Amino acid sequence: MKRILSVFLALTMIFSLTACGKSGDRSDTDPAEATNEADVKNMLAEVSEWLRAEIWYSGFQKVSRSIPDSSFYDETIDIDVILEQLAKAMEKKADYDTYMLALPADYFDLVSLYVEASNELDIQYVLVRDHSIDQIATASFYPLISALEAFIKACYEIVGTDVPSMIIY
Repeated sequence: MKRILSVFLALTMIFSLTACGKSGDRSDTDPAEATNEADVKNMLAEVSEWLRAEIWYSGFQKVSRSIPDSSFYDETIDIDVILEQLAKAMEKKADYDTYMLALPADYFDLVSLYVEASNELDIQYVLVRDHSIDQIATASFYPLISALEAFIKACYEIVGTDVPSMIIY
């Protein structure tokens, strides 16, 4: 059911972008519509680094390591501290969502990957925020990992740098 809802939300966001687009002549002098490629690349690097470092490594990966029965259990991790850090990182999400959804049509495929990652992030964040460690232990972060990896790889291809791998453990 979560998958269907995620796909529906992703498609809704994508179609809303195309429905709100303007037709006709566009002026390159309008700063609201002008897109500096260097600025876009810098922002894509920032968004992908936020997802990789703050959301995955400092957030969900540490949450998974706080589960007592996991193979990578680390008893020194305080789940409450990790959840506070993850909540702080999630505060940036609304701004990144707005930016990504406002990208020109040239970035449609990238925006689609971002929407998928963003929706999966919302689902997983609610899970870890609102449930006990025992309930979190039965969850799988693989859909989130997969969506994040696809988006981050696409970002790094556009930015033109080597893609850092997301080590899954």
